[in-house]
Amino acid sequence: MKKLAAVIAVLLAAVTTSVPTLATATGAAPDRTVKKFVLVGVDEDSFINGYVGTDKVKSNGKLVGYDSYTATLNGRTGLVARVALALHRGLVVVRLSPDGKAPGLRWTGPILYGAGKYKGIEGTATLATLDVPERGNRARLTLRYTLP
Repeated sequence: MKKLAAVIAVLLAAVTTSVPTLATATGAAPDRTVKKFVLVGVDEDSFINGYVGTDKVKSNGKLVGYDSYTATLNGRTGLVARVALALHRGLVVVRLSPDGKAPGLRWTGPILYGAGKYKGIEGTATLATLDVPERGNRARLTLRYTLP
């Protein structure tokens, strides 16, 4: 049991890995960066058709930034969340929606925008809620992206 807990801790603590992607037209294979963060709930407020909030963004247990999000529910688009991550030297904005496999537990979507260090970012984001009641509201956000 202790070994399983250690393996899980190492997996959650992973910050950056590189995974080769398909070769481009020039034959060079760009690297896709994967960054994993834990979002720790700070404040959240709901309104008639959605909610807004902010989180601390942590990586390897260290504070690396903050986020602000809004989620709305309407008949045309369903449930959609927009998250802006303020990280060291840059900003990343993503749009997330439930992936349908486990509603409310896993959200996926594209990275919409980047500024500063993340200008020109392209990729996807995945958010999974972490069931750790004794440690507050937490979620794991994974960004898979390439930079120009």
